[in-house]
Amino acid sequence: FTYALNSAPDIVTIMLGTNDAAPYNWEGQQAKGDSYEADYNEMIKTFRDLPTKPDIIVMVPPPLHKPPSQFPFSRKVINDIYPVLVHKIAKQNDAIVIDTHSS
Repeated sequence: FTYALNSAPDIVTIMLGTNDAAPYNWEGQQAKGDSYEADYNEMIKTFRDLPTKPDIIVMVPPPLHKPPSQFPFSRKVINDIYPVLVHKIAKQNDAIVIDTHSS
């Protein structure tokens, strides 16, 4: 993250999600993505505050059809929650969306 901030970017592409979709990350108050959304917005703000004022592109993670057995990722989070949240986050931050989930 520090390297990205120090690189003086003109464009920043962010895709967060698959590794964050473990069930233990989505219990309690995070069940609707409150922390995910807040953290995503903070990351965008951090990049937007750089002197280069980079364009921000956010990406919806691709769908999860069958969770790999060694990684307990939530299909509900990846397939139902992320697509809605990332579009909402993009709108809040006037960011471009690349929707790899629907592609």
